[in-house]
Amino acid sequence: LQELGTDVLWAVRFVWVFCLFDGWVWIIAGILTAGGDTKFNMVANALVVWLFGLLPEWYFVIKGGGSPWLVQFIVAMYAIVNFVVFGLRYRQGSWRNNHLI
Repeated sequence: LQELGTDVLWAVRFVWVFCLFDGWVWIIAGILTAGGDTKFNMVANALVVWLFGLLPEWYFVIKGGGSPWLVQFIVAMYAIVNFVVFGLRYRQGSWRNNHLI
């Protein structure tokens, strides 16, 4: 029973990490969308969710029989990678050159 409590505690921590980084991604994605960089948003989100979210979940949890906290760990790592990808695009600044009008 104590192990279950530890697993739940780690899962909640990873949910917190996910919420933090995913919130930042939404802010950056909103800025990029307002700047007309919608194709990047679409492609980057699709690739990151498949490569760092769904495929690792399938491999480590479904196929490998991972624990519940591993699900939240993978989701948190997906959010961090997504934040890095979107943050790099924002810092690159190429979206500022879009002519929207």
